[in-house]
Amino acid sequence: TGHTAQEYVGQHCLDLIKQGYSHKSISNLVLERKSRTTLIDIRNNKELLMTANPVFNDSGELIRIVTVIRDIDDLTKLKEQFKLSEQLKTKYLEELEHLSPQKNMITRNPIMQARINLAFHVAQVDSIVLIQGETGVGKELFAQIIHRASKRSPQPFLKVNCGAIPAHLLESELFGYDPGAFTGASRGGKLGLFELAQGGSLFLDEVSELPLNMQVKLLRAIQEKEITRIGGTKTIKLDVRIIAATNRDIEAMVREKLFRQDLYYRLNVVQILIPPLRERKEDIFPLVTEFLDIFNKKYNYQKWLHPDAIKSFLMYDWPGNIRELQNTVERLVVTSSEDCIILNDLENLQLSTEMKKSKNIINLKKTFEEEEKRLIIEAYNQAKSTYRVAESLGISQTAVIKKMKKYGLKAGARSAAKSC
Repeated sequence: TGHTAQEYVGQHCLDLIKQGYSHKSISNLVLERKSRTTLIDIRNNKELLMTANPVFNDSGELIRIVTVIRDIDDLTKLKEQFKLSEQLKTKYLEELEHLSPQKNMITRNPIMQARINLAFHVAQVDSIVLIQGETGVGKELFAQIIHRASKRSPQPFLKVNCGAIPAHLLESELFGYDPGAFTGASRGGKLGLFELAQGGSLFLDEVSELPLNMQVKLLRAIQEKEITRIGGTKTIKLDVRIIAATNRDIEAMVREKLFRQDLYYRLNVVQILIPPLRERKEDIFPLVTEFLDIFNKKYNYQKWLHPDAIKSFLMYDWPGNIRELQNTVERLVVTSSEDCIILNDLENLQLSTEMKKSKNIINLKKTFEEEEKRLIIEAYNQAKSTYRVAESLGISQTAVIKKMKKYGLKAGARSAAKSC
């Protein structure tokens, strides 16, 4: 309490209140309630937790009240620190969530790393970004990185696949419409994606699939930073960042008059070109490892790839890129009967000719090595010296010694010949 015993001992609790030692008398409350009572009081700028317990005699009369007073200033400070730490935790979790797409960007390729760094760099400004790359390379992940690392991250990130929406519906999807704009229109009208993305980012996936008449309207929206709903007269100012993506050679489309040159220049302020998986094969093994871990956890398995299967993965060009790789790993995990996924498991999948070709190359190499080992053993059993083996096989003695070492053969290999 901050007071001495001499100030308290022998004093009536009501007298202590009159003299300003306390604000409340917990003893009076216990006298009224005849039960344990707890309250908080402030004394000498200290926050005190007081708990008063009644003591009864055998006749049930209240004869004494024992009050325990605790200074909870430290507890209050701890509560404040805990509240602050919870706020910081929430903040850091939000930041991690904003950057979560980067966790999926597994790469050891320096070009790919440079592209990721560029995405984070341009996220700090509002310039339009055009992401180019083959199907399945991760264009949407790049778009998410740009949005979530930007000041717009708390606001919406909306995606529209320009090639998946019928041409006659695209305009209403993008720009919305006013009530009664056309037959079948909703009574209350409809907000378009541009309006829904206000303050945030709009990702135009497969932008090269836009019809020419829609390209004109998109160009106007970008240039004027405003739109008009179908059937409406009011212009709506836009505060939306545009991120576009395509898997086609958009420059060739411009030359062939399939894509407007002026729109291409508007979109191509910052270009991020994502290399295909066949040009960064050092990423295949870590990606396979990551996907195996994901699907093992998802399906409660312990599957792993045999080295020959991994070699086959590395030799394949993956025309579907990361998406094809991910789907292939999942199919192998759920269809293989054993924990070890082997080459025969690949045969059970409907993989492309290239994957099967890579398997055949590995099998041919294995067959060649087995035949080579057999010939060396037979030659040594007949010749009894590495010099004569070299002479009979038409290779140098050094080569024979190296090959015998490679196959774990030693002088006097008759038993190996028998086992073969």
